[in-house]
Amino acid sequence: KLEAAVGLSDEQQSKVSVLLDELKAKRRAIKDMELSRNESRTKMKTLNDEYLRKGGKINTVMTAEQFDKWNTWQEAIRAARK
Repeated sequence: KLEAAVGLSDEQQSKVSVLLDELKAKRRAIKDMELSRNESRTKMKTLNDEYLRKGGKINTVMTAEQFDKWNTWQEAIRAARK
């Protein structure tokens, strides 16, 4: 799980959980819009950058070391899906 892989405190875990729930809801809203494939991808990328990239909302909850672990964890998940 994320908490163990990254080493989040209870407070951090709570904050990240809220942010991930927000992200999930916003992704769902984009999917529900009648957008072209290109428009949808653009909106999703912007949303992901806002939440998941360096300087994003989730990054502000974590230390630099935790964020590096987060990225490694995310890459492992992506690789497992392929």
